[in-house]
Amino acid sequence: MTIERALELLPQMRDSEWITAVGQVTAIYTDEAKEVFNTAISALEKQEADRWHPCSEKMPAAPFGCFVTVMDTNPITQEEFENILPYFVGWDGEQWNDADGERTPFEVIAWKPLPKPYKLEEES
Repeated sequence: MTIERALELLPQMRDSEWITAVGQVTAIYTDEAKEVFNTAISALEKQEADRWHPCSEKMPAAPFGCFVTVMDTNPITQEEFENILPYFVGWDGEQWNDADGERTPFEVIAWKPLPKPYKLEEES
């Protein structure tokens, strides 16, 4: 099973009756096991969100900002190297654009979604 398929199925199973039904049969799946299972799902989701996607394999499904790795050129030696842009760009379905909507001047070879914004935890 691919990680993409697992990520498609696992959220449907999170907090579902499937875990309870299996637990009734085997008595192995306790509330603690259910918590471990849900933690594993969260870890897989985070791993997928943090993963770089080669453009040759997959492009963003919808226009949104993301970080990109580009092929850059050293101005002195003219050697190419991989570089992460220090700002995010967006994919409009046809081309990569900067924050001003202008086409990026680099060859984008991989992308990854922006992380979720920091959220201040409320004290109880």
